[in-house]
Amino acid sequence: MQNFETIESYLIQAQKMICRFGGRHVGKLLKDDDCVGDVAGGIMKADWQYRENNLGKDGKICGVGTFRCVYAKNIIFSIIKNWTKLGKIKIKPITESIPDKTNIDPSKIVEQNDYISHMLNNSHLSDTQKGCIEKYYFYDMTLQETGNYYNFSCEAARKNIKNGCKKINETMANYYE
Repeated sequence: MQNFETIESYLIQAQKMICRFGGRHVGKLLKDDDCVGDVAGGIMKADWQYRENNLGKDGKICGVGTFRCVYAKNIIFSIIKNWTKLGKIKIKPITESIPDKTNIDPSKIVEQNDYISHMLNNSHLSDTQKGCIEKYYFYDMTLQETGNYYNFSCEAARKNIKNGCKKINETMANYYE
């Protein structure tokens, strides 16, 4: 039989998880009692559904702490996604951050490329995603040329660019209000 904690300890764990996974929205998430309650409920559900033989994605046995984190993280991300749809949270899209190449003052190209390179290096992109974005945006390659460079289809190149830009948007959301 599992030992369950008190509601107060679940609420404290929920607050810690929000601080860990809430990104720049931590303050808003912590102020919302429903949010904290939902995360605490998710941690309770994780405790209830946890079994000693649960396996993670890598095939290794998943501990109760990891199991709790996964539940809490999914709930937090779901809340942020819903708040974004409702307009409670504003996220600046990458298209507003990458300048239009046709209207750039030549003296600022190096500075802007350094900024974009910084975003690419700090967005947890895979090497393929980073490379596809660089080829497509910096070197003006087409999707077909980008795909050929990596020996895959233009659709795969498009998906790598799309998913990479999504990761950059998520990373940038931590820097913009």
